[in-house]
Amino acid sequence: MWGRDYGSTYGPIEGQSKEAAIVQISKDGCKVVYLSGSDTYVHDMAFGTAQLVPNVKGVAIDPTGGYLLYAPNDTTGPSLMLRDLRAGTDEVVSNQPASAGVDAVTAGGRNVVFQSTADDIVPGDTNGKSDVFVRHLS
Repeated sequence: MWGRDYGSTYGPIEGQSKEAAIVQISKDGCKVVYLSGSDTYVHDMAFGTAQLVPNVKGVAIDPTGGYLLYAPNDTTGPSLMLRDLRAGTDEVVSNQPASAGVDAVTAGGRNVVFQSTADDIVPGDTNGKSDVFVRHLS
């Protein structure tokens, strides 16, 4: 990676023996979310460090780089979780099968947009189609 602001080069951030795939860069350009193997990493450009979030697929990061939306690789629990990267705490976004894309988390991590075909997220949902939901986390 190359930092435009300082002209510095970082890399490879995933290590010399591993392959990685980028997920998203925070709006301020300070955090880079990438997948490597079965794990997700959040690389901090300012400090040159990477925070490991093991056994999950990173989906999105909020614009400030403080919250990571991820899908656990273990399919027996929630389908989407939101991690506060500073505190290291997790909140359930959806227990039902769901998916989301980049830019799905608002600044500050309090709102998450996702889609699901589950008919038990909203009472009376009987259309059998994929619906879009906004989850507000307090």
